[in-house]
Amino acid sequence: MNRQLRVVIVEDENLLRRGLVLATDWKSLGCMVVGDAADAFEGERMIRELKPDIVFTDVKMPRRTGLQMIDALSDLDGIEYVILSGFADFSYAQKALELDVCRYLLKPVDDAALAETVIKIREAIEKRDSSLAEALSLNEGSSFGDYRDKYVQDVIDYFEVHYADPLKTGDIARNLGISESYLSKLFKKRTGYSINEYAVMRRLRVAMELLGNNDYSISQVAEMVGYKNSGYFSETFKRVLSITPLEFRKGAIPQKLQVKINNPSRLPAGRGKKQFAKVQPSKPRDSNSSRRCRNSSRTRGERRLPRPA
Repeated sequence: MNRQLRVVIVEDENLLRRGLVLATDWKSLGCMVVGDAADAFEGERMIRELKPDIVFTDVKMPRRTGLQMIDALSDLDGIEYVILSGFADFSYAQKALELDVCRYLLKPVDDAALAETVIKIREAIEKRDSSLAEALSLNEGSSFGDYRDKYVQDVIDYFEVHYADPLKTGDIARNLGISESYLSKLFKKRTGYSINEYAVMRRLRVAMELLGNNDYSISQVAEMVGYKNSGYFSETFKRVLSITPLEFRKGAIPQKLQVKINNPSRLPAGRGKKQFAKVQPSKPRDSNSSRRCRNSSRTRGERRLPRPA
């Protein structure tokens, strides 16, 4: 990975925040700070706007904690969070684990510990993106396997239809009657992917099909697969596949995707012989196109979760 990682820092202590921004040699770590915020509400707005790769956030802040901010941002994918705390609090650490935040730095932040954390995050991002690209192979007969677990298969079936809906793992878990942390750990154990990663994979598979139809602009394709911001869609597409949606539409083929754009094979299988439904839009997009697109991928007799409230 040659690109610089984009960093946002959310910290209410001004001296510490400015110290992290100005005193850390981010360039040597292959990073650049694109924004810093003094509270969690400003932090959420900034993160949604800037779409960073890494967010360093304090836990205890006025009006809203850093963990509440992370929970509110669960619909965004591809962001690694690092918790900053002035004390080792087990309840905060436990909640951080439930939110899939595995990195926890104590304040004052040690330079060596911060550098080690960034290196590990970079390795994790490279591994994640490579894994997603490989899983997006559209070769005939490729399969995601039989997970042999009802909860995991229910999540997979849910994304077959609702891939364009805002991702709320907590809502999915509640509809299944289990805890969010249990579902997240179970899905990761059975599939090798987090639920967020699987959602990205499903969205990009559908997007590649839609990009083959020139009736849809790239911004329309982005919206139809659940990205309100077409720029973020393009960034995600390039991050995972190493080419832009426009390059893909013009015929460029990602190295790990052996597929002819003008004659795409079926999408990867869900479980056993069950195939993901191929998206076949036939009319120019109107205000209801996203709903039509989701409905077009519904297979007969499928199990579906209730739509999150």
